Amino acid sequence: MKKIALLCIAIISVINVIAQEPKSQSRNVGSFNEIYAGKGVNVTLIEGDKEKIRVDIENADVTDVITEIKGRKLEIKLKTKIYKDMSVMVYATYKSLKAISAGTGAFITSDNVLYAENLDLKAGTGSSIILDLDVKNLSASLSSSKIEVVGKVDFQDVTSNTGGRYIANKLTSREAIIKAYTGGVAWVNASDKLEAKTNTGGKITYSGNPKELISKGNIKRDE
Repeated sequence: MKKIALLCIAIISVINVIAQEPKSQSRNVGSFNEIYAGKGVNVTLIEGDKEKIRVDIENADVTDVITEIKGRKLEIKLKTKIYKDMSVMVYATYKSLKAISAGTGAFITSDNVLYAENLDLKAGTGSSIILDLDVKNLSASLSSSKIEVVGKVDFQDVTSNTGGRYIANKLTSREAIIKAYTGGVAWVNASDKLEAKTNTGGKITYSGNPKELISKGNIKRDE
């Protein structure tokens, strides 16, 4: 009887170990130039000549991760709630991107410099986007989240709301329109022109010696 009990314990232990091992699945997807990461999904962007993704997941099954194309947007999300110790990592290979959106608690980064003519970034509550950019025109909006970007852009138009943190002091730009509302903060760099506006606890810190500065609210130069 004791041997049977020990055998059962051993079998259960093996099953638990197997269940906890990372699972991986490669998927072919259609053409996309926008990407959305849903709640709890971590995405690494990789530039390539063929659009595809690889899903790595721990403490859940790869079938719990839904990937679908709507129009030209790739949506990556979970079909179940997020379990304790669950980890979802998606590697998304793209040809070109014009929009990146992170849902609640999602994380998006890139393995390489992201090149684009026009790029729109959106970050929802508790999410983070961290990118190295070479973009002509950048627009971004965030709320209770973080966007951190380095590299260079010609023009950027950004709104940081409700505790959002836009960290772009290492992103050089010629012109910038930056708004920080309701506790939102922003660090920016502009060489030619900066329009900066805050209200209700918002704060903007700038560098880059802009030739033209139009400011209203809590705006200060980075010392």
